[in-house]
Amino acid sequence: MTRDYMAMLRRLCVLAGVPDAEHEPVLRQEAMMIAELPVLFQLDEASGFVKLHIDVGMPTPATLPALCQSLLEAQFNLPPPFAMLSALHAPSGHMALIACMPLCREDEDCETSFEFLQACVQAALLLREGIETGCRNELAW
Repeated sequence: MTRDYMAMLRRLCVLAGVPDAEHEPVLRQEAMMIAELPVLFQLDEASGFVKLHIDVGMPTPATLPALCQSLLEAQFNLPPPFAMLSALHAPSGHMALIACMPLCREDEDCETSFEFLQACVQAALLLREGIETGCRNELAW
């Protein structure tokens, strides 16, 4: 399964336009920058799913419920088996977007996974915007 996971990361690099010279560091670190956001990948071998971790920033206690609620509502628009959730790192106070997608083995599946990856990055950017504006504007999913 690890071989399939590395092949998936390599295909995602190609789809994301990562230069060839940077593919090996992405595979080694299981991370890549997309829209200036570091995206960390983690294979869950037991389930065959790949987890994505994207740091969103540090929300205030007043904005945290609205941010979590907006991400939960966006979840209803995702096709199964894709999922996006929020998590709070208690020691630092940073919010993260945690997402799960199936391990892709075909180019067509990887294109779908890449579209989901892009949606996750857009969601993280919207959550960051919500943090910066204090959730004064409704997040446009």
